[in-house]
This record gives sequence, C-alpha cells and structure tokens, in this order.
Amino acid sequence: MWEEADSSALLCAVQRGELDEKSPAAQKKKQNGKRPSNRGKELSPQYQQRKSSHVAKQKQCEKEFLAHKQQVMINLSSNASDHSPKGGVDHKCLPLMHLLNTHDDYVTTSSCSGRIALFHSVIIPEDRGAAGPPASLKRGGKDALGWLVVKHDVLTEREIDVLVSCLCDDVKDGVVTETATTPLEGATSNKKDGEEKEQQKEGELDGVWVREGVLQASSPPVFGMVALKMEPFVMHVECRTMESAKRLLSAAATDAGFRNSGVTPPGKKIMCGIRHASGLGLDVPLIIDGVNYVKGQHAYLRRLLHMANAKMHGNDVRLHRLEDGVAARLAAEEGAKKG
Repeated sequence: MWEEADSSALLCAVQRGELDEKSPAAQKKKQNGKRPSNRGKELSPQYQQRKSSHVAKQKQCEKEFLAHKQQVMINLSSNASDHSPKGGVDHKCLPLMHLLNTHDDYVTTSSCSGRIALFHSVIIPEDRGAAGPPASLKRGGKDALGWLVVKHDVLTEREIDVLVSCLCDDVKDGVVTETATTPLEGATSNKKDGEEKEQQKEGELDGVWVREGVLQASSPPVFGMVALKMEPFVMHVECRTMESAKRLLSAAATDAGFRNSGVTPPGKKIMCGIRHASGLGLDVPLIIDGVNYVKGQHAYLRRLLHMANAKMHGNDVRLHRLEDGVAARLAAEEGAKKG
C-alpha cells in the first residue's frame, strides 16, 4: 500500500516536471524555498548605530583595562595595596602570575597559593532591643586575635609539635612541657635543620604566635573560636576581552580541573575567578566559645595537621597542572596567530 502511494507521488512529480532541475516547476519551487537575501541592501540606521556603539564601548573597555593593568603592575612591584596577612605575593603564585601578566590580555588582581592556618574569631550578638527580633550574630570584634598562625606551605614537624603542645594545653608560662613535644611514633622528621629552616623561609610563616619567623609556644585563647583551616589556591584575573576570558577558563576548568572557576558577566571589567571545586579545603573548629575540645587530644590534633599537609601537597600538584595548562593554551594561541 505504501509502495503504491510513493509510486503515485513520484509519477505526479515527474508529470509536473519537478524532478527536472531546469524545468519551470522545479525553478519555481527552488525560489519559494529560498530565504530573502540581504546582500546588496543597506543596513538599517538602527543596526549601524548599535554596532558603532558596541565598538566604541569595547574600545573604551580595552582602554580602561590597559590603564588598570599598568596601575596593578606598579602596585605589584612595590607590594602596594596588598591586604594579605603577610603583605606580599605568595612565591608559589609567581610563575603563573608571570605567564599571565606578560600577556597583553591578562592582569592578575588577587591570589593566594593556598594556606594552612589557625584563625581566632569572636561572635558578638547585636542588640536589637527587647521588642525586636532575636539578636543576630556578627563575626569579628576588637578582641579577636585573627590569624594565630598562617603558612603558605606544609608545616614542618617542629611546627606541628609546637602546635600540638599549644592547643593541647601543654604550655605553661610560655614553656612547652617535655611530654608534649614528643611526637608520635613514625612522625619524626627526616629533614635536617637546614632543610627545615629553608622550607620555613619559603612557606612564609606569619601570625600572632610567630616571632621573627619562628612559631613560638603560646597559650590558646580562652574565649571565642579557634579553627584549623586549609584554604586552597585561588586567583582572580582581569581579562581584556570575553574571548581571552573563555580561553583562560578552559585552561583552568578543562585542562587543570579547577571546576569551580567562572567568568563574571561582561560589564565594566571582565573577571575570571580560578578556584578548585572541592576536596582540598579543611575547616575544623578546635575551640568553641572558649572551650578547648582538643585538650589532651595529642594524637587527634597531630592527625589533623598531617591531613592539612597532605591537602597542601595536593594543592601544589594542581597548581603546577594549572601553570602547564595556561602555558599550553597561550602557546597554541600564539602559534595560531603566526600560522
């Protein structure tokens, strides 16, 4: 039945001459199927106005980008406008920053190579009056000590020993007891003193408990909250165009695995934020409302600190992968221009 219907339709088409491309019927059908062409027609004034406005806006954005990049590079050379705890660029960020800042399309605006830290904060209730809603909580306060310890590298065994002693309440009058400094079996460091000092120098140790670059035995706070943190690499980059932003995003998210990266919608500035998705961060409260929950828990705290070190190692591996990904993308772009 279907074969008979198809044959009848084919016969009718032949009779009408539609299968012959040169026949009048076929030419008419071909013309009816064509979309009208704008070739040769003048563009509307509204379209031309929108196009010229877009071009002018793009030129202005690029002009502002170049001016801002010049100012950022001046600030980087003198560490001006740096609000980080240590007041300077992390040395592990320098290779990637050099790659981006020497390219015409990028300038880095902020970065952190990753850090292990002890942070002290105070939660202060805001008084809204008896008739108002329940008091909200505001983080901060003048009594908060802030960064007790912060390091942009793995902790040495000596630093781990001191932290275990401080937080397990084995510090009396600034002196560490002998039992507290004895590490667990298998936890001793095989590094020589010179190697540990060099690692400490590169890691840029800072904080309230640090004096002259050395972590000191200190008593833990008896109020507020103290949390152990491992915060992974993050970087923000201003891009000249959306195309350059997409290129950097592909290098970060696709090539290096920084899945939490993204590009802000184009406005006055085009920003690309590079962040890792999950698995590298650590945020563990140790003291809550002045109550020390790791008091006497030497083994547990030591395990947490070694876990933070392991996450820092993973962070460094991904940072090197990001450097390779960005370098490859920029090299491919340069090769395409020359080719």
